[in-house]
Parts: sequence; C-alpha cells; structure tokens
Amino acid sequence: ESQRKDGRKRDMETFEASEERMRSRLVRLVSVRSYPGYEHEAMQLVRSWLQEIRMKYDRSASKARAEGRRVEVDFWVDSASELRREGNMMGEGGNVEQDDVPVVVGRVAGKRGGKTLVLTGHVDVPRWEGEGDGSEAFRAKEEQGGFVVGRGVADMKSGVVAALEVFETFAQENERGSFVGELLLVIVSRKEDGGLGTRAAIRRGYSGDFVIIVEPTAGLSSSRHPDIVCAQAGFLRLRLLVRGKGASAAHRLEGENALDHFWVIYRRLRSAELTLNQRHRETARSSDGASPPPFLPFPTNVGIVRGGRSSDYVMEDLHVDIRFPLTAGESTDSGLQRFLKILHDAASEDAWLSTCPPKVTLLSCAQSCSSPTNAEGVRCLHKAVTTIFQRTPQTSSSSSSSDMTLWCNQAQATTVCFGPGDSHLSHAPNERLAWSMLMDTYLALLLASSMYLQHSARSMLEGALMRRRRAAEEGSGEKETLEEEERLRRELAQLEQEVKEAETESVVPPGSPATGGSASLNPPASPEESASQSYVSIFW
Repeated sequence: ESQRKDGRKRDMETFEASEERMRSRLVRLVSVRSYPGYEHEAMQLVRSWLQEIRMKYDRSASKARAEGRRVEVDFWVDSASELRREGNMMGEGGNVEQDDVPVVVGRVAGKRGGKTLVLTGHVDVPRWEGEGDGSEAFRAKEEQGGFVVGRGVADMKSGVVAALEVFETFAQENERGSFVGELLLVIVSRKEDGGLGTRAAIRRGYSGDFVIIVEPTAGLSSSRHPDIVCAQAGFLRLRLLVRGKGASAAHRLEGENALDHFWVIYRRLRSAELTLNQRHRETARSSDGASPPPFLPFPTNVGIVRGGRSSDYVMEDLHVDIRFPLTAGESTDSGLQRFLKILHDAASEDAWLSTCPPKVTLLSCAQSCSSPTNAEGVRCLHKAVTTIFQRTPQTSSSSSSSDMTLWCNQAQATTVCFGPGDSHLSHAPNERLAWSMLMDTYLALLLASSMYLQHSARSMLEGALMRRRRAAEEGSGEKETLEEEERLRRELAQLEQEVKEAETESVVPPGSPATGGSASLNPPASPEESASQSYVSIFW
C-alpha cells in the first residue's frame, strides 16, 4: 500500500509537471508572431525545446544509443521557390516575399523496428487586415473560466504544444526501451502558404505508417469535444476574368458592366453548390442513416473581387478569385470541366457572356483524400479519445484545407486530423482555448501513441486517472470519485493486458530473418477466428 501511494504521488507529480510545461510553452509560442514567411523565431523556439529534450534524455541513455534508440533533431531551411516549381500547390503560392521555409523534425526510436507514427503541426498564422504588426493580437492572455486567448491558440499552436509533450514523454521512455517502432514530431512553417513546410518534409524523406495532424477538430459535430477527421474535400483555386465594355458613367447604357454579367455567373455557382451538397447529404443519409453535418461538405466561395477604374466609368474588367470544390475521388480535370459547364450554362442566359466568354486561370489545387476508418492507427486513436473524453468521437470529413492531402496523396500515409480547439475559430481574431481541452487532447494523443507503438499503458493512464479524480473531487461526492477511479483502473488493467498480448505476438520467432519492419498487427476478420487477438482488434 505504501509503494502504491508513492507511485501515485510520483504519477501525479509527473502529470502536473507536464501540465505546467504545456501552459508555459503555449503562452510563449502564442506570443511569438508567426505570419506565413516570417516564422523563424517560432520555429527556432520549437527547435530549442526539442534540443533540450534531446540533451536531457539522449545523453543519459548510452545503452539506448548503442542499440539505436536515439533521440534526434533535424532542422533545415528549404526554398519556397523550388517547392513551388515542383507541381500543383495547395495554396495560391507567392503570396509572401520570403523564400525561407524552416522545418524541424524530432525522432525517437524504440527498442526495435516497427511502425512509424508521425505527429505534425504548423506554427504559422494568417495575417488579418488591420492587425498592424500583430504585437497586440499575438499577446497570449488568460481569461477567467480556464481559457487562454490569442492568435494561433486554436489553429494550431495548442496542438503543436500537445504533440511536443507526447514526444517528450516518449523520449523519456526511450531510456527504458519500452516501446516498438519510432515516433516522429514534424513541425512545419508556411502551411498557410501552400503547405510548403510539409512539402519540404516529405521531399526530405519523412513519412510514416500513421500520421496525426493536430488541427483543431472540435465543433465539427454537435459535440464541443474534438472529433477524428478521416476525409477531406479537395478544391480548385481559380481566377476568373469577366470582360465588359467601357463607357462614361453619363452614357452607361452604351457600355457593358462586367459586374452585371458576373452576377449571372454567381447565381449559377450558388445553384450548383446547393444541388451538389443536397445530393451529397441525401446519399449520406440513405447509406448510414446519419444526420447531415452542420456545414457544407463541398462549399464554393468567392473570396476576392477586383475591378473598375472609377465611379465615373463603366467597369470594363472584373477579376474574381474562387475556391471551387472537388468531390471525393474527383480529378482536377473533371472538377475544372464541371466549373466550365457552369460558365456555359450562364452564357446561355446572357448574350454578352456567349460572345465574350470569361477567361479562367487555375491557380492551384488540392486533391480530395481519405483514410480508412478501420485502419490500426484510427482504431487506436478512437479508443484513446473514447477513454479520455468519456464519449465516442465521430469519424467525420472536413472541407477545411489542411496538409492531410499531402500526407495521404504524396507520402501515401494513413492520415487523420485530431487536435484541440474549435474549428470555427480557425483564422479568427478571437481564438480561444480551454486549458482542460488541451490537457485531455494531450492525454488522448499520448494514449493513442502508446497503444500504436505497443507501449505499456500504465504510466499513460495514471495521468488520466489523476486528472479525472481531481475533477470528480471538485464537482462530485466521494462515491462518484471512487466510481470514476475504479472505471479508469479497470480500463488501465485491460489495456495493459492487451499490450502484453500484442508484445508477445509481435516477437520475431527464432530463426526468422530480421526485417527491421513492424510485426503484423492485422486483426482477424471476426473475433471467433482467434482466441488471442492483438490489442488493436477490439478497438473497432
């Protein structure tokens, strides 16, 4: 009993140290201005934290280093112009003058080869018009009720801090060689400028079997807790030039106002958007009976409209930037043809457009992508989120842009988005985050990583146990506290047993060739096919 109490005290101290470290790091990181192209200070700060982790845990583990269980840090600066020349861009590209693309990667290896898990996030935050130099907007402030406010808190510096804490935990466990495979922490810049940082990381050779992007995913369903995004809609970024005919304002009827003719196109775009999304919702409802998502799965957005010389002259030319959706599996050419048909239909009701058709320029594109919801990594994350948040998360899709399309389509990795923060506050001037969401998301990421990399679950769940007990003591009686503690202890014991079974099954038999790869953890087709299932088989 004395040893148990001492162990619980150490677990609580470790957890509270993690909590305090994350609070301090988030406030520091949010306070650093990091507009796209100007993230060097923020990236150097993350690099310094990784170097501290490496110095703290790698040097003290000479045996681990001898066995290849190193903690490594890789930092480099890539070229935006070179990355843009490689092909289609996720963003418009060229919207900042700076050419530097800094990237930092941390790597910690387990006791032998296995699967590679990647936790990744970005530090750049889009600039808002009227923000000035951003000195006030990037000042992190703590509010009553347990909230922190500041630019980039939700998207996605809180996710970066949570992923960094998971990495530090595994770097500490590296000394004991208590997990299999390797964990990569990939922190990038210039995500808001075409995903340049992730392109640089993939070009350098970084990838994994399972990738978790710590984008904010709360608010995608009726729940205020983070969900798991397994699919992302693609899109085209198009520039439309609508031509008119100039004339003096005094003789307006002698000219052709480009804005009048764009209005015909705009109505057609809205009608096509409505038809596409209604068809998608009906298909989704008939296939699984689920309620439609509280957002447009395939939105069309007119973002920039420029035109005209002065109010004394009829508008000759109108330049319009449009984001046009790609449906699941739809190619760039197919989406472009669908857009051109909308223009053709508009011309059928506007004689001027039929004789003077608009000019269309493709600025960039992002392919749609998806990951199987029954993949090992997704099942581990699903179980971890259910355990920590005490609710079953939805596996949903998103129309927001992220680096998911790059990790899925270029790196060929199973990829999901899961992270702290309300997705509705992304890029908003009033970003805010509850400290409790940061801590629970960190615990969910930690538990999912431990299950995926076959690490003992006890130390991971002890933190959750302590947190839940403290919350119960504040809001419930002793009976509820004890019931909550007992529930988590049962889950802890169950997960520990499953990890041990997976560890036994994954050992390479004597005489087998050493592949250096991961042991197979594919679950059987049904529970009846095998009495001894690997731990991942029950998570789906």
